[in-house]
Amino acid sequence: MIVQDGMVTWESNRSRDLEVVVGTALNTLGAPAGCQPLTWEIAAEIGTSGGFSGAAHNYSETEIPRVLRTWADLLGLTPVIPPSTGGGTVEYSGLVENALFLQVWGVIDTAFFDIAGEL
Repeated sequence: MIVQDGMVTWESNRSRDLEVVVGTALNTLGAPAGCQPLTWEIAAEIGTSGGFSGAAHNYSETEIPRVLRTWADLLGLTPVIPPSTGGGTVEYSGLVENALFLQVWGVIDTAFFDIAGEL
């Protein structure tokens, strides 16, 4: 994406550009509430009209529950049990403002996550 004089021009990878724009906006929204940055991606497989998935990749397994809970509280997300993201993870999701499906998740047991992914 190229922003020039307040106008946005899309490059060839529109999906990735959109992820960057929305991810930056969400991380900026969350910062004043104490939310740590997440890595945001378009997640078309969640919800009926798609949505965004925020992953807590850059945190320790012990930090992830707190990081995600802060996001869940801000956005009004609820725990997903069992998590659709696989064994060894924690996940919250929901429809924000009755319009946008969001999911936040992270790996809290890497060994179990790796084993579960191989099954």
